[in-house]
Amino acid sequence: MAKIVTAKHNTTSHSPNPVLRHIGIASAIGIFLVVFGHSLPPHLTFPANDLFASISILVIDFIYTFHMPLFFSISGYLYVHTNPVSSRRSYGGLLKNKVIRLLLPYVVLGTVAFIPKIMLAEFAKNPIEPSWEFYLGSLLYPWQNSIRFFWFLPTLFAVFVLAPVLLRSLRVSGQFPARLLQITITGVLIWLNLTFEHSANPPTLFNYTGILHNMIYFWFGMLMYPLLGKWLNRQTDKPATNNLAISLALFSLSIIIHVSLSHSSYTVLAKAILGISATIMLAVALSRKQSGPGRWVDIYSYQIYLLSFFFQVPVQLVMYHYIKAPSSLVLLASLTAGLLGPLLSIYLVNRYKIPGKVVIGL
Repeated sequence: MAKIVTAKHNTTSHSPNPVLRHIGIASAIGIFLVVFGHSLPPHLTFPANDLFASISILVIDFIYTFHMPLFFSISGYLYVHTNPVSSRRSYGGLLKNKVIRLLLPYVVLGTVAFIPKIMLAEFAKNPIEPSWEFYLGSLLYPWQNSIRFFWFLPTLFAVFVLAPVLLRSLRVSGQFPARLLQITITGVLIWLNLTFEHSANPPTLFNYTGILHNMIYFWFGMLMYPLLGKWLNRQTDKPATNNLAISLALFSLSIIIHVSLSHSSYTVLAKAILGISATIMLAVALSRKQSGPGRWVDIYSYQIYLLSFFFQVPVQLVMYHYIKAPSSLVLLASLTAGLLGPLLSIYLVNRYKIPGKVVIGL
């Protein structure tokens, strides 16, 4: 899904750029976790003795602690990479690109899903009302969108509106002023994260609480860019198992916090940062493998994100409500549909030159 945030696939997915290969892999891992997390939604209930469902729900609950913060960080990382000091990219050009990449799919695909979701309201966790007021609200209040997880798109767009200010702070000359400014920004963004909730109840206009909450993860990715570059230079001749061990240690620490400590704004932030760091280290460990099925997930991660809803929901309706399949088959079928359905759609769009490619980020 890193393709959401920048022209990432012009520099990574379609070229053998080793510098960003690890970010492409992190994006592939992240989008797999997103689709996996949506494969067994919480409004589907299974018998108490269904061990598979119980374990899957626990795994999904942990995935949700970091998978979307991961994409904010990847976005920040790629934003720094695609805007070097020599770049003359205009602010208006940046916003125009993000309107097309983020807001256009948000409006169009959210509208496409609106009518069928009205018709299937009895099966939905968050049913919608057949009214113009509710439709307008579904666009202005992202957590009410007919595709609920599309909250990410306008939220990330708003972060990009502020991103040039953050980028300029990274380029302040002089070691002490630069460090002091970066520490100050980090402190302010941490405070905003702890003060504002990721998803307010009731939902807020333009999800402004989610914007303020998630900016720290975008900033974390921006700070990670030079640090990870130095780390990779030192890891050239070292075994991949070193990074794998670090990843497992970070994931383990995050799990311990998740299981043993009470839920609070502090633990939410800690688990997200640990999960992001663990995923990046895992991606670095895997980055020496340059091909495989995961490569397709990386290249088309944004399309998988945008289109998976239209394949997973019908499969879940059939498997759960009509076939009454066990949780294992529901999850497997939904996961497969959520990954392969969008890839098949992309093939058909490209093969037959179907118009409207921009709506799905092609």
